[in-house]
Amino acid sequence: MKACKVCEEIKAANDFYAHGGLICKKCAGKQSVERRKKDPRQLEKIKTYAKEYKQRAEVKEKSRERDRIRTEVRKNNQEWKNRRKELTRVKRQNPEYVLHVREKNKQWEKNNPEKVYEKTRRYQALKAKAMPKWLTKEQRRQILVTYILAKKLEKTTGIKYHVDHIEPLQGKNSCGLHVPWNLRAIPALENRRKSNKQAMG
Repeated sequence: MKACKVCEEIKAANDFYAHGGLICKKCAGKQSVERRKKDPRQLEKIKTYAKEYKQRAEVKEKSRERDRIRTEVRKNNQEWKNRRKELTRVKRQNPEYVLHVREKNKQWEKNNPEKVYEKTRRYQALKAKAMPKWLTKEQRRQILVTYILAKKLEKTTGIKYHVDHIEPLQGKNSCGLHVPWNLRAIPALENRRKSNKQAMG
């Protein structure tokens, strides 16, 4: 409890402003109104400040809303990507789905021979550029051995085999070389799943 300097009334602490003034809130408000009446410029200044404050608050609110929407969109996109990835993984474990995709791809290749040819030639050109000139005859022979091994495994197991580049020739983050230590014989299905991603482990 303390006394107001203006009205001299004893009032509770919460009737005064927190900065510890000796004038109660009611008297301070009256003094403020009187000052504004005496000086119109001060009233105009307060109105201008209030308007600017409101505009700044609206801008901040819009910015917070935009950030909230962006976060929500990113979250939804990531959830959808994860869900689609999981669905694809489950589908690929289904032999019927794998056969369906294989038949569909064969049909597409049959209907678009020029695109298949262009893709093959592009890959061959890429592979030629990725083969360093400094490779020795022995290293070139090792490359051939890897392709022969893939064919032998194909005949032995009855499963289609591909020669895979461990570090892809045209990866998302890096490009590998067409060299013996970057090649391995793996099942064609595994190679298609790997696509242009780097082999794990």
